[in-house]
Amino acid sequence: RRVHGETCCLVLLIMSKLILLAAISAIFVCSKVHSKCLDQDPEVIRRAIFNDKEIALTIEQGSWDTSGLHSTIVHYLLTEVLGYNATLNTDYGGEGFVFRRVAGCPGNETDYPTCDAASLLDLPLTLINMEVWPGGKESEHQKWVTSTKLVEDMGILGVIGRVGWYTFAQVVEDQWSTNRYVLENYRSLNTSALDIFERVHSSAAIDAAAAGTCAGPYEQFGCLDGWFHSPTCNNSNNIASCAAIYYVSPDYTTNVLNQLVYNLNLNLSAAWLGDDFYSHILTAAGSNSPLLFSYWEPDAFLTKFDATRISLPAYDSDNYAAAQDAGVWGPVKTDYPSDILMKMAWPKLKEVAPDAYALIRSYTFTNSEVNALLKKHINGMGTMSMEEVACDWLKNNVAKWSLWVPTAPVCTANYWRYNVSECDTSGFRTVTYYWNRLNAFGNGSLECVGGEALPSVKWISCEFTPRESVAAAVVTAFNSVLLALTVGSVGVLLLCRSRTVISRSQPVFLFTLGVGAMLAFTFVYILSGEPTDVVCAFRPILLCLAFTLVYGSVFAKTYRIWRLFNNPKLRRVTFTSRQASTSLIAFLVVDAIILSIWMGVDRPQAVIDTGSVAGIGSVPIRTCASQTSLAQMFPVLLYFYKFIVLVAGAVVAFRVRKVNEDFQEAKWIGMTIYNSVVIALITVPAAYTMPLSSLALYALISVGVMVCSFLSVVFIIFTRLRTLKRTGHYVLPDVATNGGASTIGSGADDVVRSGMSNSIRADSVPLSQ
Repeated sequence: RRVHGETCCLVLLIMSKLILLAAISAIFVCSKVHSKCLDQDPEVIRRAIFNDKEIALTIEQGSWDTSGLHSTIVHYLLTEVLGYNATLNTDYGGEGFVFRRVAGCPGNETDYPTCDAASLLDLPLTLINMEVWPGGKESEHQKWVTSTKLVEDMGILGVIGRVGWYTFAQVVEDQWSTNRYVLENYRSLNTSALDIFERVHSSAAIDAAAAGTCAGPYEQFGCLDGWFHSPTCNNSNNIASCAAIYYVSPDYTTNVLNQLVYNLNLNLSAAWLGDDFYSHILTAAGSNSPLLFSYWEPDAFLTKFDATRISLPAYDSDNYAAAQDAGVWGPVKTDYPSDILMKMAWPKLKEVAPDAYALIRSYTFTNSEVNALLKKHINGMGTMSMEEVACDWLKNNVAKWSLWVPTAPVCTANYWRYNVSECDTSGFRTVTYYWNRLNAFGNGSLECVGGEALPSVKWISCEFTPRESVAAAVVTAFNSVLLALTVGSVGVLLLCRSRTVISRSQPVFLFTLGVGAMLAFTFVYILSGEPTDVVCAFRPILLCLAFTLVYGSVFAKTYRIWRLFNNPKLRRVTFTSRQASTSLIAFLVVDAIILSIWMGVDRPQAVIDTGSVAGIGSVPIRTCASQTSLAQMFPVLLYFYKFIVLVAGAVVAFRVRKVNEDFQEAKWIGMTIYNSVVIALITVPAAYTMPLSSLALYALISVGVMVCSFLSVVFIIFTRLRTLKRTGHYVLPDVATNGGASTIGSGADDVVRSGMSNSIRADSVPLSQ
């Protein structure tokens, strides 16, 4: 059992290795990787970017030699000269669908016929094809290049391709010398010259190869046991007098060979030999045996021997047009058309790889140049692989291909990127620049030369003030001191609220003013730090309520005095603190309505937006913002409304300026409002119009709010406490309470006129809280 178990493990190990080897082999079959050719590195490294990702430029390489030659040369130029990432795709899936693969049709050869524009891939499997034979693909060109423009015609390759009938040049010479046969003309095939060529069914091997190739779906071409017989060769009595013409596969120039044999009434029978074609032709060429075959040029195979093309009736485009979709019995009876080979590419190549696009546009070869290279190939007369042929040409023809290659781009901002750090404790972000692709020495770009240098490190102000910053620490400390003084003063007011000095000053409004100042100091606390949804919503709420409680209290307090003392007819006037507080409550109700609508419709939220910073570019910015432009009207409405409150308080304070200071603080209220207006006129325009850094803006708003709030406390509350300290426990004995009301009698006019009087007649002006 132990031996059996070890044997099983060994078998599993071998199988796993075989599977791994097969997977690796499959990868290399579908995507060829070349060894390095040129003794140089790219001047710069270029990247093809599509959908924010680097992609490889996929070059389709067909199964024939010239496709391999051009795709290999271009692959070397793209990778070793231009510095792109490029691959060769040999799993191309048939010559008939080259346009569809570049357009982006998914799947394989069985899926291509049903492909349409709605089912295309965003990134096609083939981006570049360096050699396309357009003959027979006119409808494909019309659909994908001309109509939908999903494939771009990259111009002619410069090479002319053509299919034809051939025999060996030495046979032609020998027969002319011996028998005066003109074998290079098809008419000789209707004479006794035909007798020299190989007969039909010359060997069992040939019959087997033909039967294996022209079978199954290819029987539509008129195959009979792998052969297509002309009308004069279609019975057993005539077959012996018929010569054979060989071809590789029915896939190539579909039906044309059959129609030529049929319509020219030649004593020929065609056989497609598949891979056996090459060995059979080479064997005959070695012995100069008379043989007819069909092939195409340019191709390395025709360079292995001297072949002579047999002339057919001159090509007639109308003749071929009439043969469209006619099948095997079409009317073709003229020579094969010449194919002006073309290049094609994915249309977006111009955007994602402009230098590759320019190279492919410029790339050209001639037939003589191609044939000279094919002779060096192992499929021709030489011993080189296709990579060696391409590399040898590149090394010896620098002057030619250098004209195809765009010069290296000059360095600009397109070739570097930058990182923006988080906010540091000093309130700044660090902007660090780096090249998209760094060269091997670490001192420059692989993608460009010269031009602009990589910018040095820069610092930009944060869009908010970090709580850890020095500025926030200083403001927080100062704000805490002012808050403590405010809380202490309000505490003293509560303890001494029954004292005459305090009771005459309407302490309820002193308390609300103090609470408003505390809210203002709380606003300063949340003004620093990274914005959050809660902070963004509470900032306007706190500031709005703080303003209303401070200046609404000043207005209510002053308005009550004005109502009591604005009594020229000396009538009995009753106006309680509760009545006066209705104005403050009204202000708060208006605040609540505006704020509720604002927060309900489009409350400010913490967002990360993209802002443009001069000299740098786009930077992610964290800020508080509403989502719609409608929300911008709410701050404007609040500013206007608060301005009205401030002006109303100033007007009322001015009107009671001559009332005895025991009952009002006109001078101090005036100073409060005056200083608040001055500070507002400085801070508000500066905050909205000047290009201030976040630290400067934070300092400006914080100092403005703290100064305005604390000056209100000093001028209104501290002055009362100072008077309290000066008068001590002094209480007017004849102050009377009348149901919580303040009453003005006939002696009030003396008080109004006295202005600076320090005493009040008790029988004239009984006052309560």
